[in-house]
Amino acid sequence: MRPVQVTGTRSGLGVGAGAIAGGLVGSTVGRGWRANTVGGVAGALIGGLAGAAIEEGVTSGQAVEFTIQEDGGQPIAVVQTNELAFQVGERVAISRTDRVRLSRAAVPPPGSGGYPPGPGAYPSGK
Repeated sequence: MRPVQVTGTRSGLGVGAGAIAGGLVGSTVGRGWRANTVGGVAGALIGGLAGAAIEEGVTSGQAVEFTIQEDGGQPIAVVQTNELAFQVGERVAISRTDRVRLSRAAVPPPGSGGYPPGPGAYPSGK
């Protein structure tokens, strides 16, 4: 496990939403169609820049890169937040859809012949 910085996205949604909002607000500035047009264009430009910055800031943050040794397979790296407080050596389940995500592996009952549980699997430390 190692901490990583996740960069924000630039999908264009922030630019578009900001430009529309800025253009609408800017078009109400001044009197007459010329002032409204200039205000609308300036507002759209400023709003687009602000929207892009907001989108990137909201979608960036801290995460953890997990290096996982699959049973009988090659190691893989998965980047996600560690809201489940995974520990080094803990068994995890890997789900693969449009994204790869880690979750806690189901721990087999003691004596079942299953895989040994990872650290912290039992509150008593067994």
